[in-house]
Amino acid sequence: MTGNLKSAEGLNRPILILFGVAAFVFLIFLVLISLHVRLCSDDLYFLNDFIEKGWLGSVAEFKYNTRWSGYLLFNTIFIFNSDIQSIQINLFFYYLVTIILFLVSSFNLIRVLFRNFTNIKLSKSSNLLLSALLMLSIYLSISNVIEVWFWTIASTVYLYPVIFFIMGLSETVSVSRSVFSYLIIFSSFFFIGYALENFAFCTVFLLLVLLVIKNLKVNHITIFFNSKLLIALISVLIPLLLSYVSGGIGKRFDFEISISSYNYNIDAERIMYVLLQPKNVLFIFFLGVFFITGSIFSENGLLLPGINALRRWIILNVLLLIIITLITFIPLVIVFKNLGPERAWLPINLFLCFSLVFWAFYSGNRFGLKNKFSLPVKYLVSVTSILIISIYSFRQLNMARRYSSCYDERINTILKLRDNNNKETIFLKPLPDSGVIASQELGTNNERTNEGLKRLLKLNFEIKSDQD
Repeated sequence: MTGNLKSAEGLNRPILILFGVAAFVFLIFLVLISLHVRLCSDDLYFLNDFIEKGWLGSVAEFKYNTRWSGYLLFNTIFIFNSDIQSIQINLFFYYLVTIILFLVSSFNLIRVLFRNFTNIKLSKSSNLLLSALLMLSIYLSISNVIEVWFWTIASTVYLYPVIFFIMGLSETVSVSRSVFSYLIIFSSFFFIGYALENFAFCTVFLLLVLLVIKNLKVNHITIFFNSKLLIALISVLIPLLLSYVSGGIGKRFDFEISISSYNYNIDAERIMYVLLQPKNVLFIFFLGVFFITGSIFSENGLLLPGINALRRWIILNVLLLIIITLITFIPLVIVFKNLGPERAWLPINLFLCFSLVFWAFYSGNRFGLKNKFSLPVKYLVSVTSILIISIYSFRQLNMARRYSSCYDERINTILKLRDNNNKETIFLKPLPDSGVIASQELGTNNERTNEGLKRLLKLNFEIKSDQD
């Protein structure tokens, strides 16, 4: 819709400013905690392979690899510096770029959606607010945010498909016909196809759904929109098909089955544990923030268009969620004989987050808070949002700071012993709680982190955890 656009340029209500402060605190938290991210577990193995075999060689020799794009991205982080004592700066800039890409992609998607499907022209400040709040909501909705976001090797495989999905989708539904737009679509969805299998399967399904929906028209350029969808679909299918034809997917399934020693329980207790994580309460709270934000838009005459056959769209939304849940879990059940690691639940997390955020904002905009108590409630929620994010950030940053300091001290101790030609097994004190970032904790035996450190640091002695 381009006719009779209503501008949100003057939308600077104090409540939105307070929400903006909360969103800004969250973004600062992401930047600051990136200073404390350290390598752990599989990071150590992949970094060692990169050092020994090179940027492409380390991935090319990975015979059951179906995640080329994620692993090559990981290698790129260390292409100019791979020294264990100074790569913290690499990790910080990697996460800084990640935050910027995530924010810019969200900004573009929200801008395009409002421009093409509503009569509202968002101001940059309003768009930035919604983008940061969307990032925050996605962060809170992820079942295992530690592994998806702050475990470096996993972030290249799990978090970046989310970023590229948002980036690719924003260009797919945009009215741009430029070569650059098509290039973004191709590269974004191609990355997804070579990054994470079940996420790619869900992406294919959603793109097919968009192709089937006949009444989705963007400024009367349905032909261009369909051509972009086809390019997106082909782009994600090419790497999937190549992985299948080359045997990569089959080999990976066989490999995961052969080494699977997980003891996940598919029962109500585990599911309830995931659902009742404290951050899920925060996620629900920030759905209220979207509801209030939508109502403030409405109060200023910025009303979203009504949805015809609303009940039908809600049923469709629920049906799509059920199908995405099946697409996500079926491969995991085949491989692990259970629901698998929680980081692999990402497609469900993302779709559920988008759905709830949309319906919260839409409900607030169309129905809103209209009684005499609405203004005090809005101020209470806005101030509380700042307090919640500030307390959460302060607590997590404190834990991360202590952890990273002890981590660096541990590495220096190990390197000194190595340089002094130590041959005896050393026992190291456990690291403090790392909070939301992934921890490099050693085991009492030759566990994965122990062996990874030994390989990476070229040690001639064993390292173990002193659990006493």
